[in-house]
Amino acid sequence: MATLYAIAAGGNWDTVGTWSDTSSGGSSSGTVPTSSTDVVFDSGSVGAVVVNQTTCVCKTLTFQDADNIITFSTSKKLTVSGDVTFFTGQSTNISGAGTLEINAVATLTSAGNTIPGGFTFNKAGTDPDMGGTAAVLTLVGNAIVTGLFTIASGSDYCELDWTTNETLTCNGGITCSAWMCLGTAKIIAGGGTIQSGSDVCPISNMLDLAGDITVGSVLCFDGSQMDDNTGITYVSGLITTTSSTLYIRCNCFLDTPTADMHWNNLHFMNYGDVDLKDDTTIDGDLVTENTTTFKTSDIYIAGDLTVGIMGGTGSFAGNRTIIMEGSGTWTARSLSSVDCNLTFDATGETIVVSGVVCFGTKTLTYTAGTITTTSSRLSIQSSCTLDTDGVSWNDISLISASTVTLSSDLTCTGKLSISTQGTTEFAGAFDIDCGTLYMAPDGAIGAASVLSLVAGQTLTVSTAMYVTSTMYDNVLYSNTIQSSTESDTNLAFAGAAADCKIFNTIFTYVDASTSAQGIDNWYGGTLSNTTNITNRTSADIGGSSNNVFGIIA
Repeated sequence: MATLYAIAAGGNWDTVGTWSDTSSGGSSSGTVPTSSTDVVFDSGSVGAVVVNQTTCVCKTLTFQDADNIITFSTSKKLTVSGDVTFFTGQSTNISGAGTLEINAVATLTSAGNTIPGGFTFNKAGTDPDMGGTAAVLTLVGNAIVTGLFTIASGSDYCELDWTTNETLTCNGGITCSAWMCLGTAKIIAGGGTIQSGSDVCPISNMLDLAGDITVGSVLCFDGSQMDDNTGITYVSGLITTTSSTLYIRCNCFLDTPTADMHWNNLHFMNYGDVDLKDDTTIDGDLVTENTTTFKTSDIYIAGDLTVGIMGGTGSFAGNRTIIMEGSGTWTARSLSSVDCNLTFDATGETIVVSGVVCFGTKTLTYTAGTITTTSSRLSIQSSCTLDTDGVSWNDISLISASTVTLSSDLTCTGKLSISTQGTTEFAGAFDIDCGTLYMAPDGAIGAASVLSLVAGQTLTVSTAMYVTSTMYDNVLYSNTIQSSTESDTNLAFAGAAADCKIFNTIFTYVDASTSAQGIDNWYGGTLSNTTNITNRTSADIGGSSNNVFGIIA
């Protein structure tokens, strides 16, 4: 491996007279550096060497004196296939708007100097999760880049590491066009535009936002697979996120307080915990593809809430709250569910509930705004709390044995459907108003549905009731409507008699005295402490004892 020295007088990089194979005071070597040449600026290399082409190369680059001078011409590039070592106090002698590129596993020793133009890392590794080895660039000393820092396209599984808590400050922007592995060095965005080439090109190091920064149309971030100790932190400056989407691929934290900055769209791609260090605001849409669990603080969104995409099943989980505060649409795919607190607080705005949306575990709250539920269905997946007085739901279905605690009245203009085996209980002394009550166990095997209501509560059914038992292995299993205690609950049916279709149902402590007419329970189960409910058989309409005489033609 050859070594070339920059001569004392300096010169253009691509000129043979700029280089000696002995020292800065030696004669011309008659050659220029190649990608296998170690380039040295010794103490006598005091003349400026100019990177004057896009094809300038060397194996390693070493500066041995503060008076060493290198100038990067605008739009020109020096590609180094190994270590770059600057000398302390050299910053004023490093100039130009060209680019320094490292395309190998290497160490960058900055010695307190600033790279005045662009800086590119362009080396691919192999996937460590599959037994491969990342391509590592190691920092010795904090590095500062005035121009654009680029992770070049094709440099997948590269990694930026520290030696002892080093940082890389990028004042001219960041472009990540490859998959970065989780590295130890912190990246500080001090200005310019930060962006990813796509949603599979994540920045995977700690990222500080510390200047006037524009987030590009796509910014992808990937925290640790193991914990949420890697993340994005707002430090200072004006952060512009208009028309951008932040894609989060794994566990991380976001320390980007609402008071300091807002994100535009936020899209979670993989399973993971997200620690919101402070309340976080999304001016656009919030999306998850898998299960995203929020911790510590709440998240406010002004646009759409989308749970699960492309047929996948996802969820928002955790003990925190999503607050929909603007005009947006709540949609879900498959059985994708909101399993954290969800609040509608959209004064002067309209929120649309579209298609089938799923909720469970936590509290669904209405505070303000117009909620449009036309043709939609709220599917309750598990025990939860509903505080939605002011919302007229279209259809509501309960698909598992659970307890739904009401903190205010519940209104469902369409169908209230109980299609689960076991007991569905409404707790809380608030009333329920629905268009149709439908109880028919879905796929039940040797079991029936039980609807348990609170004593003193009123269930008003305005249009139709359809309550039937299930047959399995020649055994009839009867549904039950009951009070949860030995005190009456109220059932008020306001529809026509022809729309009251009840078969083989058990009623316990149910007072139907305010119904438009008596409730007929055909071939009914046991009636215990009921009012205005009557068991009927065919005998009540003539039955088989009344012969019909005539001719069958």
